[in-house]
Amino acid sequence: MLPCRLLQELPCRFAKSAFVSNDYFALEEVTLQDAMTIPDNDRLKLYFVLEGQVIVESDHVPVELRMGDSFVIPGSLNRYTLRNTSVSPAKVLQMYVPKG
Repeated sequence: MLPCRLLQELPCRFAKSAFVSNDYFALEEVTLQDAMTIPDNDRLKLYFVLEGQVIVESDHVPVELRMGDSFVIPGSLNRYTLRNTSVSPAKVLQMYVPKG
């Protein structure tokens, strides 16, 4: 698991574990203590909520999701936040094609 300071995210409120990471595909488990903001999204990302509940926040209407839900973040959504609303840490799978 990579501490968030290595991922250039402050404050440290989440951690990532890479299951697959190559030139064509990345699959990561993200554990959210509080929130994770993606300030410069430029690609399609797929998420699946493994544990807990999260809210996806952007300039649009916030969306509440819980264990078993999946969602897509389009590359045109430049900035968004995943916020844990559970008492314990929430876990999501994050899938995307890395920059090449």
